[in-house]
Amino acid sequence: MADEKRKILIVDDEKDIVDTINDILVEEGYNTFLSYDGKDALRQINEASPELVLLDCYLPEMTGMNVLKKIREADEDISVIMMTGHGEEQLAVSLMKAGASDYLKKPLGKFTLLSAVKDVLRKKDINREIIQSERLLLLGELFPFLAHEIRNPLHAIGGALTIIQKRTKTDPLIEQSINVIHDEIKRLNNFVKECLEFSNPSDPSRLTSTDINDIIISSFDLMTPVFQDLSKNIDISLSLQEDLPKIKTNFNQIKQVFLNIIKNSVEAIDNKGTLIVKTSYNPKYFKKFLTIQFSDNGKGIKEEISKKIFDPFVTNKVGGTGLGLAVCKKIICENHNGTIDIQSKEGKGTTVIIKLPVGDSSRIL
Repeated sequence: MADEKRKILIVDDEKDIVDTINDILVEEGYNTFLSYDGKDALRQINEASPELVLLDCYLPEMTGMNVLKKIREADEDISVIMMTGHGEEQLAVSLMKAGASDYLKKPLGKFTLLSAVKDVLRKKDINREIIQSERLLLLGELFPFLAHEIRNPLHAIGGALTIIQKRTKTDPLIEQSINVIHDEIKRLNNFVKECLEFSNPSDPSRLTSTDINDIIISSFDLMTPVFQDLSKNIDISLSLQEDLPKIKTNFNQIKQVFLNIIKNSVEAIDNKGTLIVKTSYNPKYFKKFLTIQFSDNGKGIKEEISKKIFDPFVTNKVGGTGLGLAVCKKIICENHNGTIDIQSKEGKGTTVIIKLPVGDSSRIL
């Protein structure tokens, strides 16, 4: 998630060392947590879910090796850099075999520390992207088959249900049951549709010169009946920069993304809230791109969900398919060479930032 401070837990029984490391990392913009023993470190890992742990080998009550093993048992995704004293190469090798990402000799220099931290986090990001790409490739091949196998029975079920509905005498309980089945058929059909949208390749011939503000206005026009039917009081604010350069987009795909984001914001607001949409363009940037930002003050996204919010079948909503944002990411990143990032805090709200390239189709880095 863009611009979110990455969490690092520092574990050492020597306060001076912890304070020195903390000062260096905070200055670099990291979100740090401090611990002075193994048991407290495990407690903080469970509560704060850091991405990286800087762990001393020698701790009171529980050794660094034991803490490392506990971390690996609890969450293999957490990276661990072990900190050792001089002349402990054999121990360092054992730690690496036990699952440490790297090890550093004390005393730690600023450059050495930051280089190790950035290197481990970079490798972590690359591995995550590789796993994500492999998973998406597999799902892209599987979805069309699943969609075909699900859609045909659904048509048969829907047809049979219509016959039953016509021939069944008036009975409130049966009528209610039929309506439930209809709703579930509709939900499954939507799931099949999202599966196919996710797996369908991009078609460059469908890209046309578009004013992004027009797509936003069209999306809200389509959502007007939804806002009117809701018992919620939602204040909509559109801050759309005039004279934006037109860009090459698939109008319907981008509209689908905007509708998904607007719908998510509406559902995240319980009773009263705001949804602010902004567009902007700064030609002074070397990389030319438009920025579209959606911000709401709804209930936000849980931290454990936000880390994998673009993964297929990950959802923050009851009854959600978990494909909506995965499809959005594919449309923005793969089909339009843009970027989409989500910044959210539970109980505070969510901001979605989309960047789309202007002019050539070079990817935004």
